[in-house]
Amino acid sequence: MGWSCRKDALDALKPLQDFCAATTGCSNTWKLNGKEYFFEISHKEHDDGAITGSVVELGSPTGAPDGARAGYKVGSFRVDGDGKIARAPAVFKAALNGGKLPAKIRHTRPGKRVDALVSEPVYLKKLFG
Repeated sequence: MGWSCRKDALDALKPLQDFCAATTGCSNTWKLNGKEYFFEISHKEHDDGAITGSVVELGSPTGAPDGARAGYKVGSFRVDGDGKIARAPAVFKAALNGGKLPAKIRHTRPGKRVDALVSEPVYLKKLFG
């Protein structure tokens, strides 16, 4: 059995998929600040037509013969049925914005919550060094 979502929610992911294709050639994997990430849709049905899923950072090769790499979950995301990004890690929001953070960012670091408001989009490297 399949799953469904609202068109607005799916359309909200289009900029991310375009950024992914431009940086890696894949529709769900992107590179940012020398690291590689991918998103995975949960395929869970939501009453409001939302899309939810996980964001994973790919680590260094594990040394396995098949070249396998470890993945580390860096957060989850939710795109509401109306297309609004309700929850997402900063790297996901940056990829949606063509590699730049949106003007208002909210992200969590271990042990504390950080809210920042900047006057114009800034590159992740500039903000996080």
